Amino acid sequence: MAADSSLQEQLKNAFAGSMTMQTAEAILNLRSSPEVQAYASTLAERSREGLLTPEEQQAYESYADMVGTVSLLQAQARRALKGTGQH
Repeated sequence: MAADSSLQEQLKNAFAGSMTMQTAEAILNLRSSPEVQAYASTLAERSREGLLTPEEQQAYESYADMVGTVSLLQAQARRALKGTGQH
């Protein structure tokens, strides 16, 4: 867990003070397509039921990792915009 926190802090610090308003807005607007969201929901349901194949498990974990990364970037974007009074 401590390693995760350290990586998150490094990621946040990498963007601190260098994100433009346009970049921040673009990051805040990132969304999965409806097809990807539907597939992720299917994988989540299959995971709860213990029915994922190894390939599906890998896809589900990759999706979860990406969602986590995008969430961190969006948090940094909100901070950057808050500093400019935009959000």
